[in-house]
Amino acid sequence: MKRILKLAVAGVVVLCASSSAYAEATLTHSQLQKLFPGTFTAVVYGVKKLTFTAKGNGTLFGQMPGKQDSGRWSLKDGKLCVMLTTWTRGKSACSTVVADNGWYQGRGIKFRKI
Repeated sequence: MKRILKLAVAGVVVLCASSSAYAEATLTHSQLQKLFPGTFTAVVYGVKKLTFTAKGNGTLFGQMPGKQDSGRWSLKDGKLCVMLTTWTRGKSACSTVVADNGWYQGRGIKFRKI
């Protein structure tokens, strides 16, 4: 269970890890502003599902069966920045977001708005 939680954490953090392989589909700052805030479903490394909600005031809530966390999100220089109290150990990191056939993805995670 700890391994799956770590994978989920890594997936959320991927919103903080850049993926240059998809540079041609990288969302612009303006596109990110249209996407966020919102509620999203995510799949981490194709294994673990979680839901996260990014509110308009910059708060962020993540949950998966039996686990939850909260923190902050923001947009900075065309990147999505995420900090979760437990899952990212309070550290903020930023990443580009890439569109992929109705989903958005980074290294190890894909997510879509619900």
